[in-house]
Amino acid sequence: MSRRQWSALFQSIVGSLAAKSRKTVSKLNPALEKMEDRTTPAAFVYDGTSSLSIDLDNANESITLTSQGGGNYAFTSTSNFTGTDSTGLTGNGTTSLTITNALALSSISITDSATGTSVVFDTSTGSYVDNLSIALNNAGAGGVSVNQATAFAGAAMSVLSAEFVQVSAPLASDDSISLSAASHINAAANITGGATGVSLTANSGGTATGDTDGVRISNNAVISTTSNGSITISGKGGSGNGNQNNGVDVSTGSSISANGSGTVCNTGTGGSGTGNSNWGLRLSGQIASGSGTISLT
Repeated sequence: MSRRQWSALFQSIVGSLAAKSRKTVSKLNPALEKMEDRTTPAAFVYDGTSSLSIDLDNANESITLTSQGGGNYAFTSTSNFTGTDSTGLTGNGTTSLTITNALALSSISITDSATGTSVVFDTSTGSYVDNLSIALNNAGAGGVSVNQATAFAGAAMSVLSAEFVQVSAPLASDDSISLSAASHINAAANITGGATGVSLTANSGGTATGDTDGVRISNNAVISTTSNGSITISGKGGSGNGNQNNGVDVSTGSSISANGSGTVCNTGTGGSGTGNSNWGLRLSGQIASGSGTISLT
């Protein structure tokens, strides 16, 4: 084969390869696929006879409670409610749950299955007439705040668990009031219980960190009962190394007073830190009972 023939064959092969390399590669256009909304609404369930349960199942979800009296309530959540609407109970798909006295009801329970949840008592125009219990025991749970005057008539109010309880406005029941907090309870307004009494318990497990009193009664607040009801208060101070880690602190102008034969049992344990004022019981106010025994530990 001549040199000219070899050259022609070589150019033919190289040209063929170059042509293949210049084939157009299809261009990819990446796009974001829209995912479904994974936010879980607050769930409510009515048992068909007398009980309504509400579960706060979104992180940092807060529910605000109000009562218009006579078994009529309006609850508002920062997340939509989900559940089955029925006569006297509406709110599915919205942030407002409306309850009327057309619903046969005797108890309401609020629980959580997410972190950072909280419950707020806001302005009411009438008393709650159904027993109400709150249990915020998920890891990282928030607190319960009484921001406006709240009353229970013929019904009990209980906080079974929460990180803290803040009472900034009068809280009353002619039955019982029971408050329990993992960290602290601050009663800066009157708390009044009936024949079944008042119970305040804070930091019983001794897990509260930082500087905090277990139970603090301040701002001239009065913890009292009617109808011979008893009062039980138990608190443990925080583990911080600063000041004010008292178990129970009754400040100047504040008092604890049981009616008639009602007893007072006050148990305080000071915090484990190295700071000042880690008293079990720091009493600057007054403790009294009509004729019942008073126990201070």
